Amino acid sequence: MRVKKLVFIFLITYPCIAQTLVVGRIDNNLGFLKVSEIQSILECAVRKKRLTVKMITLPKQRVKSSFKDEVLDAYYPISVEENKNDLGLFPLYIDELLLMSRFGEDLGDKLNVGALKEDLDYLQKFDRRIDRLYSVSSVEALIGGLERRRSDAVVLRRSQLPREINLKKYKIQSLHFESMGLKVSKSFVRKSESSIDQLSHNFLSCLSSMDFKLPDDKKKKIFSEIAKDFLAMGSRINGPFKVYNDVSKREAVWTGEESFERRTLRTEVMSNKYTSLLRSFKEKYKYINEIFAFNAQGALVSSLNVTSDFDQSDESKFALVRDNNQFSPLHIQNIYFDRSEEVFQLGISIPLHDQAGRFIGGLFVACDINELLLHYRLNL
Repeated sequence: MRVKKLVFIFLITYPCIAQTLVVGRIDNNLGFLKVSEIQSILECAVRKKRLTVKMITLPKQRVKSSFKDEVLDAYYPISVEENKNDLGLFPLYIDELLLMSRFGEDLGDKLNVGALKEDLDYLQKFDRRIDRLYSVSSVEALIGGLERRRSDAVVLRRSQLPREINLKKYKIQSLHFESMGLKVSKSFVRKSESSIDQLSHNFLSCLSSMDFKLPDDKKKKIFSEIAKDFLAMGSRINGPFKVYNDVSKREAVWTGEESFERRTLRTEVMSNKYTSLLRSFKEKYKYINEIFAFNAQGALVSSLNVTSDFDQSDESKFALVRDNNQFSPLHIQNIYFDRSEEVFQLGISIPLHDQAGRFIGGLFVACDINELLLHYRLNL
C-alpha cells in the first residue's frame, strides 16, 4: 500500500519536477557576449517555469560528440551555413572571416595562405587570389607563420583572435560576415514543450529586448579610436537649433496616423541643412546605420530615417549628453540587436555645442559593431 502511495505521489508531482537544458559552449572569443547573458536569452526564449539552462564549456570535438550522443541539448557557436538543414536558433552574434597580412606590404594576385584545419573546406570561395593553402592546428601557430613569412596572409574568424593580439600591426580585410547561433536537438524542443518556430520567435524577441553591457575598459578602448572622428562630426553641427513650445504635440503628430501635418513635420526633419551633413557622415563611415540630431529639449532636429519618436527627452541617449556635455567613454552605450537590420549595434551619443561653446543638443549614431571594429582594426 505504501509503495502504491509513493508511486501515486511521484506521478502527480512528476510534471512539476524541474528539468535542465544542457548547453555546450566552445571556448571562443565572443567579444561583448557573456555566458550569463546567453543563458538569460535562452531562459527567456523557453518561457517555461521549472526549466533551467546549464552552460558547460568543452573543447570543440568534445562538444560535437556530446551533442551527437545526446548528452547536450544544444551547443554554440555554429554558423548558419553549417546548420542549414538542422534545428537552430540564430543569430547569437555575427562573426567575421578575416584575411590578415603584414602591415605595409601589398598582396599579389596569387596568395599562399595559412588557415586552421577546421576552416580549409570552404576558404577558396571567399577570395580567388588564394592559390595555395597550408593548415595548422592552433591560432598561435597560424600567427607565428605569418610573422615568420611562411605565408603571405592568414585567414581566421574574429572569434578565434587571441584577446591580446594588436590588429594595428596587420593589414585586415573582411572576407565574409557569418551569422552564428545555437544548434539545438529535438530534446531541446521537447523539454521546452514548444515548436522550433515558436522558439525562434521567442529567441529573437528576447534578443531584441536585451542590452549587452560593455565593460568600462572596452568602452575606453573604443573611445580612444573613435574620438577624433566623432568629435569632428559633432563640430560640424553647431546650430542654431529651433526651440519648441509644443514638443508633445509634435510627438503625437510624428507617431500618429498618416496626415498632411505628419508629412510636413517629417519633411522638415528629414530635409534640411543638416541632413546633407548626416548623409556625408554615413557615406564616409560605413559602420553608421542610423544617425540623427536633437536639440537641448530632446526634440528631433534632423534625421536620415523615420525614428520611432520625435521626442527623445525620455531616452538614455538624451540624458547622457544633457548630464555630460563633453564627449567621453560615458557616451558609449550598450550593444543591442536591431531586428529590422539584423545586426548588432552600438549606440553612441555626441554632445553638440554652438560656436560659443554652449550646449545645444546631441547627435546619436547607431553603429554596426562588426563594421566599427573592422574600420578601426579593433579587437575586443
